[in-house]
Amino acid sequence: MFPLIIQISPLDELSPASSHAVHDLTTATAQLMSALMNVRVCRYVTVLVELTRIEGTKHGRLIAAQMLDVAIRVQAVRAFVVAQMVRNKAIF
Repeated sequence: MFPLIIQISPLDELSPASSHAVHDLTTATAQLMSALMNVRVCRYVTVLVELTRIEGTKHGRLIAAQMLDVAIRVQAVRAFVVAQMVRNKAIF
């Protein structure tokens, strides 16, 4: 799958410069993954909002509970979830 494999020495064998590079790479990777996760959560919320627009749906309480759950658990997207709920208040 990956034609190039990079072997990283155990952290105690790394030079200070290499250790710093590993730290920077780890930090950047964690930040990127966090941002990607927030995008996915926002997409999930958007889908939930769209589901409320289906005529005759009887899942309003379930969808509202899911949105509330996301708002409580994921602080980074809380403002987005609340904005969606306010903007679509006629639905909720």
